[in-house]
Formats: sequence, structure tokens, C-alpha cells
Amino acid sequence: MFNEVLECPLTRERFVDPVIADDGHTYERSAIIQWLTGACTSPMTRQPISLDSLRPNYLVKQILEIEQQSARQNYKFKLNVDVKKKGNRPLFQNGGKFLYEAQWLNNLQGPDIVLLQIRGARALKEASFYVQLSRHRNILRTFGFVEANDEQSVGVMLLQEYAPMGDLAETLINEPLVPSDQRVFYEIFLQIADAMSYLAQKHIVHGDLACRNILVFQFDPNDSNLNLVKLTDFGLTRESALYQTNSNATSTVCNFPLRWSAPEILRKPNSRESYTEKSDMFSMGVLMWEAVSKGALPWDELEDDRIRTKVLAVSPRVPTSTPTAATPARWSPPSNIVLRDPRNEKMIAKCKGSSISLGSRGLVDNDLKIIIEYGMTNSKCTILDLSENNITSAGATLIASAFEFAPNLRRLNLSKNIIGDAGAHAIAVALGNTNLTHLILDGTCIKNKGAVDLAANLCRNRTLTHLMVTGNLITGSAVDRLQTAAAHHPSLRHVFIEEWSYSYS
Repeated sequence: MFNEVLECPLTRERFVDPVIADDGHTYERSAIIQWLTGACTSPMTRQPISLDSLRPNYLVKQILEIEQQSARQNYKFKLNVDVKKKGNRPLFQNGGKFLYEAQWLNNLQGPDIVLLQIRGARALKEASFYVQLSRHRNILRTFGFVEANDEQSVGVMLLQEYAPMGDLAETLINEPLVPSDQRVFYEIFLQIADAMSYLAQKHIVHGDLACRNILVFQFDPNDSNLNLVKLTDFGLTRESALYQTNSNATSTVCNFPLRWSAPEILRKPNSRESYTEKSDMFSMGVLMWEAVSKGALPWDELEDDRIRTKVLAVSPRVPTSTPTAATPARWSPPSNIVLRDPRNEKMIAKCKGSSISLGSRGLVDNDLKIIIEYGMTNSKCTILDLSENNITSAGATLIASAFEFAPNLRRLNLSKNIIGDAGAHAIAVALGNTNLTHLILDGTCIKNKGAVDLAANLCRNRTLTHLMVTGNLITGSAVDRLQTAAAHHPSLRHVFIEEWSYSYS
């Protein structure tokens, strides 16, 4: 998964000289200058931008410098040497967890930071593991460990980025009205699910998934595209694979989250086997109810013993009543996410095997998360046919971002979808992350801009043998550029562009 903050969307490589353009996006200076020599529009928004608008992104530069320094120090900082607490009173305290506002020392400059102190615990992994684990757009960034003179009493201290807007529950409670556009909730839930999927790939169970552990960096109740949340405090349970509670600790690592816990945890709260992806999925359902209820406490009308009885009953196991701050129409779609959808079950069944054929099934972008998780990134999958569906540029971007997790995929058919130039761009810049031999983009609404993107990025790939882009709107010099790029490709042998076809020996 790419760290979207520190990598250029054009090169998919770590920034060296990051600049901000008029479109609000950050690019590697040399990459965006090269882009603008052949176009005058943003590669992300397609709006007009100019070279004169480029300005250095000092914040990203500072983060890169901090990252480089922390790597040289094995991701370890010294308390009162590299960083210090701004005060002795924590911003937040819960059980053995303390959160302090902090500041950089020793001429270090960087983003606002906090110290997360977990008393009575020790880390079970190297510092670099925790840093690498946070390199996801929707996971709170960790810069490394902070070492103090008295490690025994201090426990574990992590240096993390500061979230000025607080957690999701606090943000929603402070809103005068619940967001009327349900797409705002969908976007937030998808970001959380994406982060949880990333943790699952790393074999990490969160164990305490709730709105209080979702930090808000951007929030707009009217525009789903202007929301950014990040997951935090994962693995802070007694049965964690990340931390170990000292036997003589006087406080727990994490208070037992009864109102968000799955039945198996309520039955055996001290058993590691109770904490799994499935128990996290249960908590996700309660989190969604909590969010749509405008930060209300789940089961707030019941005492703990009654909640335990409810959850351990066969049905219902989550708060199923429509949240008081939500309409039935708004609550129904997210609640269905955690229930079995027969259509999804059928799709999952189709995703097994080496050749997956899902053409002409009316698929939309939201269907692709299931297809990617259960099919495309399955080690057996070599052929993926998604032709003649309703996949747009957003869906093509999802597929492109999963290329690196599908090393055995050889043939991808997206013909007769509506991915357009933006979708072609997403696939083009990710070509270096795939081992595809056949890429079929016939009739996908690609115009000259998308064709130029493909031509510019073909060199990133070394495995393609067949490229098909007929039935699009590619003309003139764009055809020439694509033809020239194909002729110089080391393995490309058969190219079909509109009414022209080429074969190279």
C-alpha cells in the first residue's frame, strides 16, 4: 500500500523535491514539470495549472527529513534530547494509556506531534515494524519509539502525529446536525475498512475498534471527498501481538470495550483466540451504528450485564434499532455491510480459481473491493475478466493500486467499461508494479490524454506482450506516441490502437 502523503502520484516514488500545484496536490518537481511540457492540465483533477503555480511543500520536506533522521537512529528518539513533553498533564488518559502533547528539540523541525505512553507494557517488535505499519494513508503515523532514563516505569512510548480535530465521536457530537449526505459516512467507513484490511494483511488485530479510536484530519459534512480519518490504538489489548503487559503492572493496557465486543470476546476475554478479524468486523458494525448515531454510546439504555446477555443471544447481536439521529434509509445501507449480502456471497464464490470471469454482470466500483480482496490478490489468480461492466476511473484506480499485491496476474480485461483518461492514467502509472502480459482496454472511453499517459509509462513495465486500446477516441499524435513507446518496449509484441494494429518481432 502506498504512503500517499510521501509519494508522488505520478512516479509512485518517495519525494525528493515536493512541490504543490494549483490543484492542491503535491508532486515531485521534475515529474510535474515533465507532465506540463505535454499538457496544461492537472493529472489529478484535469483542471488548468501552470508551471508558475508550483511552490515547495515545506511540510512534506520536514516529514521526509524527520523520517531520514529517525531511520539513522533506528527509529528511536531520546526524551528531553530529541523531543519533550509540553506539559506533565496528559491530553487524554485511559487505564494505562497516556497521551501528551510534545515538541521537537535538537533543531528538529516537523509536524505537530504527541507522545503515546503505554505504562506497564513492553514492545514485542522492533521500532521499524511500528513505523512501517503506520505507512498507510488511513493509519495514524508513528515516527518511532521514545527512550527515557527509567524504561521500567515509563513502559512503551511512541512518537506520533497529532490530530487537531480529535476523534470521530467528538467531531460528530460537535456537529449541529448529522451529515445529510450518506456518502460522507460511506467514505469514512471505506477509509476505516481499508486501514483494517491493511492491518489484517499484517496479521494485526485491532481489538478496540470504536469511534474514539478513529482520528479526524479533515471533515466536511457536505462533501464526501473532503474527509480524511486515520485509525489509531490498534493492538492495545492484553492479548496483543504488539505489546506485552508486565506481570506486576498495576493498570491494564486497555479497558475492556464491552459495548463494542464480539460474543467470543465476552465469553473468553483473556484468550488470544477470541481476538480475530471476525471480532474486529463485529466491532466495525457497532462503530458504524455509533457514527450514524452522531457519536452516541452503543446500548446506552442498558447496564453491562444486559448488554452481555443481548450480545450473547443468537439475535440481535448489534444495536439494530435505527439510530435516533438517523433516518432508516441512511442506517440501512451501512448496517447491511456487516450482514451477509447474498450478491456478495455469489461474487466471492466466483472469485476462486486461476481464471476469474465477471464480464457483463453490471458491476460498479464498489464491487471491486470484494473482487480485489478475494480474487485479484489471490495467489492463484492469473486471468481477470471485468469486461462490459460499469467500472469508472475510480474503479480503475482501485485495481491499479492492487497491482503490487497481485504478482501472478497475467491478463486483465477492462474492455467496454467507462474508465476514461483518469482511469488510464491510474493504470499507466502503476504499470511498473505488475507482471501483466495482456492488458485489454478496448472501448473504455480513453482519449488522447489517456493514450499519452500510457505511452509515457509503458517503459515502467517489462512483461507486457499484448496491448489493446481499440474503440476509443485516440487520434493523431497520441497514436504516434503510443506506437513509438510500444516499438521501444522490451517485450511488447502485439499492439492494437483504434483501427491500427502492429506486430513486432
